[in-house]
Formats: sequence, C-alpha cells, structure tokens
Amino acid sequence: MRFVQTIEFRTSRIDEFNQLLDEWLASTEGNRIPTRGQLTRDRDRDGTYVQIVEFPSYEEAMENSNRADTTAFAERLAKLCDGPAVFRNLDVLRDDDL
Repeated sequence: MRFVQTIEFRTSRIDEFNQLLDEWLASTEGNRIPTRGQLTRDRDRDGTYVQIVEFPSYEEAMENSNRADTTAFAERLAKLCDGPAVFRNLDVLRDDDL
C-alpha cells in the first residue's frame, strides 16, 4: 500500500529551504526511496508550508527515515524552520484522477 507523509512547518527562510531541497535531489539522484514530493504554501497562514512526500509503502518510508543521509538532511532542514515540524503518516486508501 502506498504511503504519504506530510510535514507541516513554519519558516521565514523558504528560499534557503528550497536550495537545500535542490541539493538533496541532486545528491540522491538514482538512490531515492520517495517517489513523489510536493511543497505547498498555506495561503491563510503566512510562512506556513506543508511538504507532501509519497513512498511505495510504509515500510520503505521507515527504511528511508532510518538512513543516515535522511537524518542529516532532516537536521539541516530543521535549522531553517521557525519551530518544530508536525508530521502525519498517512496510508493511501484511494487515489483518483479527477
């Protein structure tokens, strides 16, 4: 079953966040577990963002979380945030093209 993780965070440094994300994408080319990622901005709460990351399964998401490079990347991102992130772990029950 596919799995989605959402990460809600606040930052006033979104350009630096995106730069770090671009560096991670380049450095993990061909060696990534996540299959899709979206970065969204909350229109109603300035400086609030939600990163949506899709994985083939919950097990593979947990494997990804346990990787040293993922931990280092997450620590670098956290330093750009204005407080702790909120994580939600979601099993995909249905996915419709609309």
